[in-house]
Amino acid sequence: MKHRIKDSGGNILYMAGLYREVAKGREFVILTKEATEKMTEIHDRIPVLMKANQIEGWFSGSITIEELCEDEYDIAIEADGS
Repeated sequence: MKHRIKDSGGNILYMAGLYREVAKGREFVILTKEATEKMTEIHDRIPVLMKANQIEGWFSGSITIEELCEDEYDIAIEADGS
């Protein structure tokens, strides 16, 4: 079953990740953490999410992964029967 996951307030959800340049191009990974209680019905992991005002801090290193992992988000989960 597919699920649509979105911010309850209608805000864009940004995911924290890392990338590196390699001979074949770029490689990337989306960082994850233990799922919130609401998400455990779908999966045991959830992407590390950021607010728009945290993106620059993530890129510059002034916001750590630990700080991002502490934030909680009010998300809405919608099941898609297709």
